[in-house]
Amino acid sequence: MDGLDFGDGASASGDHAAAGGGGASFSAKHASISIIPHFTGLLSVLGSLFIVLDILHPRNRSKKLCKVYSRLLLGMSLSDLCSSVAMALSTWPIPRGTNVYAASGTQGTCTAQGFFVQMGTAAPLYNGFLALYYLLVVRYNWSETHGRMISWERRFHAFAWLLTVGTALASLGLEQYNSANLWCWIAPLPNDCINSSKSPDGTSTCKRGDNAYIYRIAFYFIWLWTALIVVTVAMGLVVHTVWDKARQSRRFDVRAQLTNSILERLRSARGGDAHVAG
Repeated sequence: MDGLDFGDGASASGDHAAAGGGGASFSAKHASISIIPHFTGLLSVLGSLFIVLDILHPRNRSKKLCKVYSRLLLGMSLSDLCSSVAMALSTWPIPRGTNVYAASGTQGTCTAQGFFVQMGTAAPLYNGFLALYYLLVVRYNWSETHGRMISWERRFHAFAWLLTVGTALASLGLEQYNSANLWCWIAPLPNDCINSSKSPDGTSTCKRGDNAYIYRIAFYFIWLWTALIVVTVAMGLVVHTVWDKARQSRRFDVRAQLTNSILERLRSARGGDAHVAG
């Protein structure tokens, strides 16, 4: 999510291209960093859009929307779709005159892009929820129709969207959406301004985005890190459960094979005794 630092937009060597930034000169590296998200973002948009359309298609809707897994996947894809569309625009919405390659927008377009980038916060949360879903199903044998499963699912959806929409609106009200160099998101304006939290007298030189680094952590990164921990722990427990069940299954198979072998020998022995007796 964090924008990349383009520095002063100049390059000491290599080819240069002039675009945006009031005609400033940019290196081929800066140009490529700005252009690549158009393609990667488009791929992400298409992937998320395909999942959403597949789940909501009239042919599949009744079958898929009755499943907790599909509903969680739908929530994750909708969130990712919001942020992917915004990120696919890359530097275009950044205000013209900013020292960033291909900056062609206004503060309004920048704010809109930042808002939708922040709407992607729900995506990693849903990744964590899906990991918990697998854990509940595999390790604790919860079914799709389990009362507690439905209850927890509702809490998952409510938490993800209340947090995401709440932080997106809060950032809007706090004027935190500014150029983050690669796209607009939570960032100070200008980039080198002094935050009030770091100023000896508590004053800020930022026109917008005061204490942006704090809001980035509180509104996004702390939830991303939490989701990563949840996914890691949950998937570790799932793997352990599957491994344990597989080991028990192999042990049962060995016992079954041994029992069958003994029974077969007993039957053979009895057959031999009967033959001798005859």
